[in-house]
Amino acid sequence: MKLNKLSLAVAAVCGTLAAPALALPASGYVSGTTSKIYVSGATAQDGGLLTASVKLCSAGTLHRYSISNNAVFLCTATGFANSALAIHKFSAGGSGNGVGPVNNGSTSGNPAFNNTVLPFLDLGKINGTTCPEAVSGTFGSSTKTLAGITYVDVACSGAATSVQTNNTSFIGISDVEPSFFNGGLANSANLKSEALATVIFGVPVTRNVYEALQAAQSKTVGSVAEANMPNITRAQLTSAYTVVGLDWGTLLGITVPASDQTIFVARRVDNSGTQKTFEAVIARTINGEGTTGAKSCSVNVDPFVAFGATANGNAATLCNGSTIVVAGSGSGDVTACMATHQTAGRGSIGVLTTEFKTSVTNTAGGDIFFLKVDGITPKTQDVQSGSYTFYGDAALNTPLAPALNSDHTAFLTQFKANFAITPVVHGFGNAGLMTLDQVTGSPGGNPWSRLVSGNLNNCQQARGVF
Repeated sequence: MKLNKLSLAVAAVCGTLAAPALALPASGYVSGTTSKIYVSGATAQDGGLLTASVKLCSAGTLHRYSISNNAVFLCTATGFANSALAIHKFSAGGSGNGVGPVNNGSTSGNPAFNNTVLPFLDLGKINGTTCPEAVSGTFGSSTKTLAGITYVDVACSGAATSVQTNNTSFIGISDVEPSFFNGGLANSANLKSEALATVIFGVPVTRNVYEALQAAQSKTVGSVAEANMPNITRAQLTSAYTVVGLDWGTLLGITVPASDQTIFVARRVDNSGTQKTFEAVIARTINGEGTTGAKSCSVNVDPFVAFGATANGNAATLCNGSTIVVAGSGSGDVTACMATHQTAGRGSIGVLTTEFKTSVTNTAGGDIFFLKVDGITPKTQDVQSGSYTFYGDAALNTPLAPALNSDHTAFLTQFKANFAITPVVHGFGNAGLMTLDQVTGSPGGNPWSRLVSGNLNNCQQARGVF
């Protein structure tokens, strides 16, 4: 295996050059000679974080290690105190953990979040049992390409708690502004909250539902082309998201293969920004965070369906047909739940952003597909035109105190420049993340934002800011 700069750096610290080369991790290397960045929050935008990381890392050095909803992006990069860079991303719990814990140290905000730390993945604790590829350096089929740049993606196994270390999160990402979470405006007492990007959300269903709709609507069954993308109305999807136990025949006049025709819902937990966006913008329900000052865009309306079980990396076990609504702590739980229902022949609807272009999402023979809503496709062009309105403006949250160190400051500069500039290409067109014209000052992003006088307000109906 050809040595890259990262391999040499590891070997230099460890004192030996072990074959076949990439001896990761090494606790001395990670703790002593690496610039470490700590980010928490929205799983919906992990694809954008990966794209930004690929672009700021030296070519051929990026390795992404993950276990459940916890990951580290390890590479060499310039502009930091050390040439090696470890970007830690804690995604469990979603956007809420990109708000409360980052508000750390506030004396005037929500006291429940004061001095909160999160259990980040610690490369120094990964070993040959939990992640053998990290130790052997033989990565096999783990090599992937994003935005024309190659990186190594390694999914580790075992108990996540055994490879975690508590740390403060200094950068948070949330799909909506902090006031949507418990504590309301108090959440941002110690936060600088900036507009980051537009996140395009879609209505995902299992392949059996997608193809049954194609047949019912005289589309080519199995096609992923936009012309054959089936449709659901806003009224129908609101019913699917608010009525527990509804069946596919009653809602859409279709039949799925399983004997059980129940609509199984794969949603997110209440402190998820994806969930907040579906409640505020798509299903138009009340905010499920409760009555502790959390912002809500609607009142006196039906709530989003309550969940009977919570998944945190075990969605494939929980989504066995015995529980109609399962909430995931990350978007990966949603895709795993829906894929499990598809395999069993059951029909499911979920909550996801259109960033999810994976082996199971919107690919021929995959398990999960997005629908048109009222005849409009969830793609970049239809957001830019103002016709597709299922999107939210995400927030980038950093603490007002203590001040960020030089490495986090340098990371933020490059991160904001690289984020949301490479669109996700689906069968139906470009989607995923979009830059905000009002933020970047240049055209070509999303002129139809939910910014009001420069401030985030995801209750604001889509409008032009020309």
